[in-house]
Amino acid sequence: MDYALQARIHDFVVASLRELGVANPRLGAINMRVLTKDGCYAGQVAQCEHIRVFFSGDGQIIRFFGPGDVLLKKVGVGQIAA
Repeated sequence: MDYALQARIHDFVVASLRELGVANPRLGAINMRVLTKDGCYAGQVAQCEHIRVFFSGDGQIIRFFGPGDVLLKKVGVGQIAA
């Protein structure tokens, strides 16, 4: 994944968080956690106020969850890259 795509994904996630009601969304190492399953990389998750953002382990899907683990939005990285 090149820098330009990473920047587009970051901008998309920040805009989506604003759209979902997060007043001042910030993504960074401080609020990102690496997920593992059976000792293997399984993705990343970020918490911004009441929204959790899950980045799939294969890097292809981004999911936004609200309170009670309700799926609010699901986007393929290919859609952002296009």
